[in-house]
Amino acid sequence: MLAKERLLNGLHKLNETNALVDGMKDQLAKLAPVLEAKSKSTSELLAKVPLVCVCAYVCVCVCVCVCVCGCV
Repeated sequence: MLAKERLLNGLHKLNETNALVDGMKDQLAKLAPVLEAKSKSTSELLAKVPLVCVCAYVCVCVCVCVCVCGCV
């Protein structure tokens, strides 16, 4: 009897998980257009911002410092 209960409990958990995944898929489908629009507006905004290196300098040896991103 214990094996049957464990099997039924496992099936119940699988059904619950499937229901949760279906709900998350619906949420993702609803949010996809919002994400796409925000990505587009972010790209447009970044295109307007001038490229300025704001990275930190890292000391490589006693007297030679180089930029982390390699811009210098």
